[in-house]
Amino acid sequence: MGILSAMGVANLSSAVANNRARGAVEELSAFFFQASTLTKQRSDSLCIVLVVDELQLRKYNTANSQCGGSLSDFPVLRRLKFDQDYSYITPPVPSSLSAAVGGFKEIPRDWTKTAVIFIPKIGLNPTAEEGVLVVKINDSRLAAVVKNQAKNSFQSLISFDGGASWFSHQ
Repeated sequence: MGILSAMGVANLSSAVANNRARGAVEELSAFFFQASTLTKQRSDSLCIVLVVDELQLRKYNTANSQCGGSLSDFPVLRRLKFDQDYSYITPPVPSSLSAAVGGFKEIPRDWTKTAVIFIPKIGLNPTAEEGVLVVKINDSRLAAVVKNQAKNSFQSLISFDGGASWFSHQ
């Protein structure tokens, strides 16, 4: 009976962790979709920048190519902050992630280090650059938002094995 009970607890723990990873990828993709929609609604350039452990959506200053600046000049429009056991990581883009999204034309930007810039365009995704943002959840579960040239939209992906394999999460 003890062995069966232990197996049940292990499966339940794994299910909870998988559900948290799915929740994280949904929050990430929703945040990027909101930024894209808000850019079109306002007809204004916006950017997402990682500040410490929080994603911030701010107005993009096209005059000096600066995302944000002082808080009084560029207020934060939206924020996304995860729990303590989530962390943004800078992974090298594994071949498994590249294959899952259909490949990259060049090395994608690491959005933990550079801002994601949204410039309003009619009928197109407001960001043209290829990039990757990965969040690590607890142990080996990863959630990613990816933009590549092959698809003109953000793709949300999830990995349950530390990035060895990726699954599309729509």
